[in-house]
Amino acid sequence: MKIKLSILVYLFLMTSICFGQEKALGNFDISTDDSIIVFSFRIENQSGLFLINRDGTGLKKIVISEKDTYFKHPKFLMDGKHIIYLAAAGFEKTSSIFMCNTEDGQNELLFSVNEIITEISLTNDKRAILYCKANEFKASSPIGVAAPHGIDVYSFDLVTKKHAQITYLNAYGLSSVSEFDTENLLLRLEAGPESGMVFLSKKDGSSTSPILPFNNPRKDVTVYYAPKFSNKFNTFIFKAPNEIFEMSMIDFIAKTVYKRGKDSIKNMCLFYSDRKILFKTDGDENLHIISFDGTQLENIEIDIDFF
Repeated sequence: MKIKLSILVYLFLMTSICFGQEKALGNFDISTDDSIIVFSFRIENQSGLFLINRDGTGLKKIVISEKDTYFKHPKFLMDGKHIIYLAAAGFEKTSSIFMCNTEDGQNELLFSVNEIITEISLTNDKRAILYCKANEFKASSPIGVAAPHGIDVYSFDLVTKKHAQITYLNAYGLSSVSEFDTENLLLRLEAGPESGMVFLSKKDGSSTSPILPFNNPRKDVTVYYAPKFSNKFNTFIFKAPNEIFEMSMIDFIAKTVYKRGKDSIKNMCLFYSDRKILFKTDGDENLHIISFDGTQLENIEIDIDFF
């Protein structure tokens, strides 16, 4: 019995050494002067927020969560010193949004809700938070996987502290929400064969217009995700599962920026003053930068082993 127990302990220790802790790079954002990146990082059932310089130097820990609480969607405010982020407590139906001072790590709770907030972003002037809230978490069929459904977009004004409902879709799913202009949101809508990238009117909260690449390189508009828009360069950036595309609003011709073999493109965000994309793939837990024309690929190594 002692020999068997010793073998089990040995195997457990060797497994821990070989495989280590489960780690994952989460969402990220870049400051308005394009110099600093904020990102979330998870180790096992705990997560933290970190800063790193655009050139990969100066890694700095900002705040670490309690166990079973996960930090998501950090976003820089205009001053570059404060961020907002979403804190979700495991699978509990509770979500909280905080503002954090990156210089001293002080946190301020902005609000909590007893529903699932799936993501957050900021308006273009960064004076209001856009958040997606689901009214149910369930599987759509007996063999399906449970997920948030019945989703709409809301806003929280950082000055007046008032909430407002923006959309009235009760959508099966929506994601990658941003403010396109004063009249429209830009997002990905899940609607069966009508799924895809759309403009959504803020005037009535329900009218949508599809965003269709004129050349439709994948021959299926339902496989395009994560639309981003660069106001400075009048250009859309979006992805298919393993490919990043660039599309000018002048001709709506989609051109390949980057293609990643079998690995999926995960999160993306755009630089403000440069024609560059910050992104992550399934292949590693590092950040990558590439120009709109597919040149100048750079890697930012994220080396975090413990909190």
